[in-house]
Amino acid sequence: MSDYKRDFAQWRKKHGKDICDNLAEVVDTDLGFKVGQQVTYANGNGVKFGPREIMGFCKPTSWGACVYLDFDCYWCPVSLKSIKPYKPKANR
Repeated sequence: MSDYKRDFAQWRKKHGKDICDNLAEVVDTDLGFKVGQQVTYANGNGVKFGPREIMGFCKPTSWGACVYLDFDCYWCPVSLKSIKPYKPKANR
């Protein structure tokens, strides 16, 4: 799996986006997601991907997206509804 952290950091500097490291700064929520935390992401079709690492948070977009993940579309935030804390599968 590719790592997009360097690309995200460069993009963040270049575009001066209002990206923060604390979810509570942008959304009134009790959810405890943190930068560096691994999550499972489910796209609009319900296909799950993971683990993905949280790289930042922004004010919610018109479609409710506010979480930046370490994946090929790192510049496009995803919604809180689309992520869950990552739980590794037990060895069988």
